Amino acid sequence: PPRLGGPRRAPPDSGSANVPAPFEPKTKDPKVTTDPATAVIPATPVAGTIQGQAFRCEKATLENGILTLRQGKDFFADLEVMILLLQGNEKLDGKRVVITPDSGFDSPPVHVRKKEGNLPATKIVPSGYAMRLEFDKATGKTVAGRIYLEMPQSFDTKLAGTFQATTR
Repeated sequence: PPRLGGPRRAPPDSGSANVPAPFEPKTKDPKVTTDPATAVIPATPVAGTIQGQAFRCEKATLENGILTLRQGKDFFADLEVMILLLQGNEKLDGKRVVITPDSGFDSPPVHVRKKEGNLPATKIVPSGYAMRLEFDKATGKTVAGRIYLEMPQSFDTKLAGTFQATTR
């Protein structure tokens, strides 16, 4: 009698490259355990690592509630962190922001950028990080501040220090 479903096919070769790899669950980043409220912020310019590369802040800006810390002179920074506080600059005057890994949706999104070739590759971190950010009172078009920022391990990003941000 005729077979339903078409001709019979040979089973795939077990040594074939077409055989999928066994399923392995993805591991979760170890939780950030540093308490940002008590983390030591050195009295030196912001430095650390961004995506595993040494970072030293060369320029800081605060524009429309977005703090940008960058390294590199080109249009696209070599390394950059943008913290989207989403508040007017005047509301940040003299303010202290503490974010714990458990802050969830109360955490301001952080964009971590690293230049790959001539263009930046951006990773967006919505939560799960530790940060303490302190702003002094603005004087003219600048505001001084301090930051401690530690991302989950897979982002290989941690920085701390002081900054003088130009406001716009």
